[in-house]
Amino acid sequence: MSASGEKQLLDAILDGQLYLVAEYRAGLATKREFVDKVTGKAKEKVAVRHIIEVTGSAGIDSVTLFQGVPETVTDPATVKMEWQKGKRYAFPLVTLGREKGKTSGLLDTNRGVIPL
Repeated sequence: MSASGEKQLLDAILDGQLYLVAEYRAGLATKREFVDKVTGKAKEKVAVRHIIEVTGSAGIDSVTLFQGVPETVTDPATVKMEWQKGKRYAFPLVTLGREKGKTSGLLDTNRGVIPL
C-alpha cells in the first residue's frame, strides 16, 4: 500500500466514512427492465455490478457491489470499468448488508475508490 493511499484511507475512515478493502474480480454493465411503480409503464436503465473478494478470519467471501449510473447513460458498452482484476482497492460504500448468505453493497459514487 502506498503511503498516500494509506493516509487517504485512514483520514476517510476517521471521518466516519464506510470503506471495504478487497480484491477486484470482475464488473458487468447490463440493461435492466423494470416497471415504474408510479406510471405502470415498462422502463429500462443501465445497471453495473462488480464482484470483489474480501479476506478475513473466516476465509474468503465474495461481495457484490452495485454502482449507480446516471439515467442519461443508455448503452452499457459506454460504461468504463476502471479497476483491474486482482488489484486491491478500498471501495467507498453507502450500504453494506448480508441476506440469505450473500453480502452486497452500494458503491458511493460521490467518493473515489482508493487504489492500494
